[in-house]
Amino acid sequence: MDLEERMKALAERGHAGQLRKDGRTPYVEHPRAVVALLRSWGVEDAETLSIAWGHDLLEDTGVSEAEIRRAAGPRHGAEVLACIRTLTRDKAAWPVKRDWLRALAETADERALLVKCADRICNTRDFVPLSGAARARSYLADASAIFAAASRTDFAAPIAATLARLRADLGDVPPSCKLENNETQGERK
Repeated sequence: MDLEERMKALAERGHAGQLRKDGRTPYVEHPRAVVALLRSWGVEDAETLSIAWGHDLLEDTGVSEAEIRRAAGPRHGAEVLACIRTLTRDKAAWPVKRDWLRALAETADERALLVKCADRICNTRDFVPLSGAARARSYLADASAIFAAASRTDFAAPIAATLARLRADLGDVPPSCKLENNETQGERK
């Protein structure tokens, strides 16, 4: 098995039996959607896709750091684990998620930023049927610093297009949730 396949298998094992907030969807469908969105943006590197498979493992499962490192292997283990740690909010240190997202935007490497953008977009889409468009818009706006940081990556254009489609679906989204220099009017888990 290659790196991505090993991390996918770990995510499937770690999230086994867990459901999304709708109470019906297997949780592993979330990292699967994050990976699919990254691929749609042209992300192809195995480390980023592996980080996407594992991005919720430390926070939401009993999977250990050692298991992540082992699954990622000796060549990629330290990097994959470091990014997954970066994407795992320490709720005691960062009780306000918006503050943590701002700090993440300032310090995370490109792989973590891309995964967090895809994660936030996928979660926003999931909020619409559960909590309504207003909650989804607020959730998306809370991550404005992440999207601004992503505007400096090679993937800014496809992220902006995805956000535009999502915003069109949601209706009025606060202007604070914009990609800095790459977003035009009118732009979509």
